Amino acid sequence: MKKLLFLFLCFFTLETFAQKRSINNKLSAEHIFISATKIALVPPPNFTKAVGFSGFQQAETNSSILVAEIPAPYPEMVKSFTAENLKTRGVILIKTEDISFQNTPAKLLFTKQSANGMDFSKTILVFGDSKKVILVNFLYPENDKTLAEQMDKAIASVVYQSNKLVNPLEEANFKINTADSKFKFAHSLSAH
Repeated sequence: MKKLLFLFLCFFTLETFAQKRSINNKLSAEHIFISATKIALVPPPNFTKAVGFSGFQQAETNSSILVAEIPAPYPEMVKSFTAENLKTRGVILIKTEDISFQNTPAKLLFTKQSANGMDFSKTILVFGDSKKVILVNFLYPENDKTLAEQMDKAIASVVYQSNKLVNPLEEANFKINTADSKFKFAHSLSAH
């Protein structure tokens, strides 16, 4: 009987550790929607609405949370997030983690990069569908352990509301008049 109990506990423990991380939140009073996106999260303390991009920033630490939506199929795009491809953009891939985000496959990319003479850690939540890829970038000074913990909590708080209506030009600091042209708005692409 003791051997059977021991085997059961070992199996249960292994199964528990083998489970993927899952992010599946409901909106709360602390959640704040990021302008021009369908993403809400609980930002770390002392982060303010970003200027010039969709996200939050903490100017004194050069930290940011940025959302970008790319019109490309997730299954194909996610294959391109390799160490070699990221390195061409000055980003070093530390590790990737397959997770579940709102009951769909997603990835967390743990990276680092240098900018303006500083070294940064950057965690990217990547998810999407057959038409789009959404990247939620969390950038902070590499050796700031307190900020790393706060960013981890912010990552764990992310909510995506697919049915939310947004104005993708909400963050633009300019206007374009297409009234007398054949042009029409297609989509916005945020980059950082």
